[in-house]
Amino acid sequence: MKDAPRIFDQQDRGIFSAYSEKTRLFTAWLKTIVDAIAPGALRASFEQDLKSHLLDELERLYLEPFFSEDGSTIDLQGFLKSHLDFRDSCSKALDMFLGDILAETSHDLWQLEGGIYQLIERLAAAIKAPIQCHREVVALGVQEDSVEVSWLENGQLQTRSCDYVLCTIPFSILKKIELSGFDEQKLASIHNIVYCPATKVGFHCTEPFWEKEGIRGQK
Repeated sequence: MKDAPRIFDQQDRGIFSAYSEKTRLFTAWLKTIVDAIAPGALRASFEQDLKSHLLDELERLYLEPFFSEDGSTIDLQGFLKSHLDFRDSCSKALDMFLGDILAETSHDLWQLEGGIYQLIERLAAAIKAPIQCHREVVALGVQEDSVEVSWLENGQLQTRSCDYVLCTIPFSILKKIELSGFDEQKLASIHNIVYCPATKVGFHCTEPFWEKEGIRGQK
């Protein structure tokens, strides 16, 4: 990761030749981050954005404060917080990607000791009613003063009228369910939102060897 920006800068001098050293190095770092963790379509889109206008946008900004003392890394978190207008110049997909980076590398993140499953256990304990699992919801119907929920139970269709329903089903699944009584804007949101693919891999090591290279946290 540390060597990637230098190599990228050497290989793509043609793109960067008209820009300052700081702009070239900052862009190389940014491209390294995008290439490392963004979906393929976003990487190609970012490449086009760089050539068309993002390099010019970076060239007019004062980038010096966002480099480490030895100039080997950048503070992308600080840069994005200080230059919100830069994200306005990005494509919608790139803007969402940078927003995810802000959220996932924030110093304000908290860790729940004992595991996040405690949230589910506490929520279940606070509900003063039977909790039924393994019921496939197949339809939601919004009425004037109630909501009808239909589900399959032992192969049989069951329906219940409720005062209100808290639905946390992802839109990618919800749009496959029979929906009625929803307004057009809500239906448009459910059917048109596209989730970006993501993968997280965990592995166990006997020691945090990466810390010897100065790598800390999730940055």
